[in-house]
Amino acid sequence: EHDNVDMMASGLLGFPGGVNLTFDCGMWAANRSNMEILGSKGTIAMPKMFGWERSSVVPQIFVHVGSVTREERLKGFNSFELQADAFAKAVLDGAPLPYEPEDAVSNMKVIDACIESARSRKRVEIG
Repeated sequence: EHDNVDMMASGLLGFPGGVNLTFDCGMWAANRSNMEILGSKGTIAMPKMFGWERSSVVPQIFVHVGSVTREERLKGFNSFELQADAFAKAVLDGAPLPYEPEDAVSNMKVIDACIESARSRKRVEIG
């Protein structure tokens, strides 16, 4: 902690059906924003999840199954613009938001549970 700001964190989240997620993040860590999904038959990797909208990097996804790798390139977009546009359409036109407000509440429950777990050094379940 630095002036009451968590500078680094890591964790394990468990979901129903035996699905788990590990994460690490930090203000003092080297800059990276990769994601990897590990399955029983292969992996899906995105080497740059965030920040590519401010660079010339084209977002890409690598799908590895056995010894075969397939690369998918996504059309570049600015996630901040999409977020602002969706909000404006909801306010001005009554369009539905891409995610329900409960999604934000659920995200905060996970963050609160992670903080509680780090402080107590115990597993925390969300009910």
